[in-house]
Amino acid sequence: MIPQNPQNPDLFRQNLVDSQQLTPALRDAYQQQLDAILYEPRSTKNRALAITLLLICLAVVAAEIRALIIYSGPPFFYAAAATMLLACSAAAAWIIRDLFRPKVQRQSAFRIADLFFAASWILVVVQALRGLAASSNPASTFDLLYVLTFAGVCTAWSLASRITAAELAARENSLRLELRLATLAERLPRT
Repeated sequence: MIPQNPQNPDLFRQNLVDSQQLTPALRDAYQQQLDAILYEPRSTKNRALAITLLLICLAVVAAEIRALIIYSGPPFFYAAAATMLLACSAAAAWIIRDLFRPKVQRQSAFRIADLFFAASWILVVVQALRGLAASSNPASTFDLLYVLTFAGVCTAWSLASRITAAELAARENSLRLELRLATLAERLPRT
């Protein structure tokens, strides 16, 4: 019995491939189509982008650790520094893990985008509270503009990732439907 909503993409792929009697060429085409849905294609461009983002994240981690050690400031400073330190550390760990895997699941990129989305809006709240606490200092409120720009970029990135995830889920669901139809066709007597 094939599960209705398989949580394991590899099991789903194997069930789909095993459900029909396929020629080797058709089997390879199915395999490539499923791999395209589940995994990010390996390319020099993707690897260069991942390494660039990794270097940026590591630079931010180093700068935040340095800032936390050297500078003292109000609680808003520590909240903002800790937020970026945690977000960039987690993103760097995911990127390093994915750089050493033979196949990279698309979900990794979606998680990193969502992580920065959450971190950016935490920074907006922290900066807004800082602006309210020092309302006589126009620079503290003006800094909110920079943080909102960062949040806007992270929101656009996260939204694009969610749209891509929805498109991939729709393609995966159409393949699930095809699998169910193929399974049903095998169960019906042939005339």
